[in-house]
Amino acid sequence: MVDFKRRAVPYIHLSRRPESDWEWLALARHHGLPTRLLDWTRNPLVALYFAVAENNGDDDASIFAYVHNHPPVDVRTIDPLAIDCVELYEPAMISDRMVAQYSVFTAEPDRRGGDRSNEQEGRKLETWTIAGRAAPAIRKQLAVLGLTRVTLFPGLDSLCADIRELRC
Repeated sequence: MVDFKRRAVPYIHLSRRPESDWEWLALARHHGLPTRLLDWTRNPLVALYFAVAENNGDDDASIFAYVHNHPPVDVRTIDPLAIDCVELYEPAMISDRMVAQYSVFTAEPDRRGGDRSNEQEGRKLETWTIAGRAAPAIRKQLAVLGLTRVTLFPGLDSLCADIRELRC
């Protein structure tokens, strides 16, 4: 994370610079760096987009919905690398991507020791399967609804990719 913080500054165009390790982790995760955070969205259509975005119809996809049993973590008092159970993290919306994707995260404790004695009661995970053959049609319908790469990943790279895709 230290290397990310040091090297990321020239590339980030945020409404404000991250103010905590939680915010730095969320920003890093949103841009593909492996962290203890797991991306979720509050918008089921965004989840559907991610389930079918890269699917050419060959494989089934899944959507997961997670219900946490505790309030979000207090980022002012909890160190993200010292947690001992799964925590819900609601980030400040410091980047366009987080806003566009209705971002929320879960933070995972260090499980290298294999200790699961602190598992929380009452959490719930729901799963829905999407037939692979339906993915291309779903992508088209999501585009009609305004969910495309450029709306979820604002920027010129996404705009150009969307234009290239429409020409094919």
